[in-house]
Amino acid sequence: MDRQVIDAMQRWPDVPAACGWLSLDARGAWRLHEHGDANTGAPGERIAHDGLRAFIARNYSHDDHGRWFFQNGPQRVFVSLEAAPYLLRWNDTQSALENHLGMPAGNIFAWWLSSDGRLYAQTALGPAALDDRELESTARRLMLPNGASLLQYWLTHYPELADDAASVLLLQDVQLDGQLPGAPLMGIGEQRLPAELGFQRHPSI
Repeated sequence: MDRQVIDAMQRWPDVPAACGWLSLDARGAWRLHEHGDANTGAPGERIAHDGLRAFIARNYSHDDHGRWFFQNGPQRVFVSLEAAPYLLRWNDTQSALENHLGMPAGNIFAWWLSSDGRLYAQTALGPAALDDRELESTARRLMLPNGASLLQYWLTHYPELADDAASVLLLQDVQLDGQLPGAPLMGIGEQRLPAELGFQRHPSI
C-alpha cells in the first residue's frame, strides 16, 4: 500500500467506506460505476487510465470478512467481484500463471471447478479465477497422475454440478505442467464457491 495512502488513513481515520462504485470483472478489468450500482450486476465503465489502474492495484486488499477493497486515500472503496478477487492468466512467456496485477500466482493449494464451468484456484496470494480465455490451454497443462490432461478427463468425465452443490473431491492430485506438489481438484456449486474460498462477491457496509 502506498505510503501516502497509509498517512491519509492515519490522518483521517473516520472517513465512511463506500460501496457500489467499483467492480472487478471476470477478465481482470476494473470498472467504475458512476451510479453506485456495482452490486446489481451493471457493467459499469472500464477504467482505461494506466496510472489509475496501477494506483488501484497497489492499494488493493481485503478485510477479515472477505471483503476486497481499494484504499483510496482515507476512504475504503469496497469492490464488487464478477468472479473472484484475483484473475489468473499466463505470463508473457507462457511459463507461469500470474494474477491480473502482474504478480506470480505462486503455489496453488487447490483447484475448483464450479457448476458454471469456471476454473478457480486457491493460490498463495488468495482466491483466484482463471481468465476464461486461458481455460483450454490450462486444461491441457493440468496433468492427472495417470498422465492424461485435465482436458482429456473433462471430455469423458465432465461432472454435472448443481448451482447449490456442496464441495466434492473430483481428483486427488492434479499437477500443473507435471510439477510437484500437485493439488486436489474440487467440484462445487457456483452459489457456494465464494463462501468456500473465503470472499464476498457483493460486499455491503
